[in-house]
Amino acid sequence: VRQPSEFFEDLTLGLGGQEFDSVDFRVGLMVNRYSVDVAVYHPRLKDLPAAERMGPVRFMLDHAIGQRDVGAWIGVIEPVLHELPNGIPLAMLRSVVAQLRARAFDARGEPTWQELNGVAADGLPILASVQVPLVPAFWPELDQHVVLSLPYELPRQCPPELAGLPGPQAQRMLADVQEQLAEDTAGEGRLVATETTGGRRTLHFYVDSTGSAAWRLEAAAAGWPYGQAGFGAELDPRWSSISHLRIR
Repeated sequence: VRQPSEFFEDLTLGLGGQEFDSVDFRVGLMVNRYSVDVAVYHPRLKDLPAAERMGPVRFMLDHAIGQRDVGAWIGVIEPVLHELPNGIPLAMLRSVVAQLRARAFDARGEPTWQELNGVAADGLPILASVQVPLVPAFWPELDQHVVLSLPYELPRQCPPELAGLPGPQAQRMLADVQEQLAEDTAGEGRLVATETTGGRRTLHFYVDSTGSAAWRLEAAAAGWPYGQAGFGAELDPRWSSISHLRIR
């Protein structure tokens, strides 16, 4: 993993017969809640074929803030051929990333969790809880997506806006199970998101595919006492299967 360059302002990249000085890059920002989209300008980009312009941009981004932070916080990357009047030097992107990191991680350095709500395809309400940031950059060894789908008992009566969601007793039971499973997989995996709708809670884990965490989660699903639980596992090093839950 490429680390930020200590002497980034002195860095020059030679490519395609052109020299790209780091100090000549300018960046336009679109800051989202937990990520930033960037337009990147350098006067020499126009001299490269369109298919090659991303090369020096990604190289300099990696050296400016580090490859891990590029993967964690940078969303859309667009090389542009026009000057950016409000653009900032590429080195200043470090302070932007520091603000995003402070927003996402708590004082202990752990990801924060955010709640999402919406309507499922069947018209029932759906609740989700997701860690921020929901990206593999900080946990590259967790390359296997494991899903547990746990049924729970529905309350006998509830308003339409809560149809299919757990009542207080089921909610406490699910919370206890989540905490226990998170402890059981600690060191080899982590719970990164949940989705709740239609009498089922889906737990999204990412685990080390070379370890035994997936087997332990499968055993937990097989022993679920409140109905037929579902289990699934697939290799997913880019965490693509949960991209629909990612908060930008």
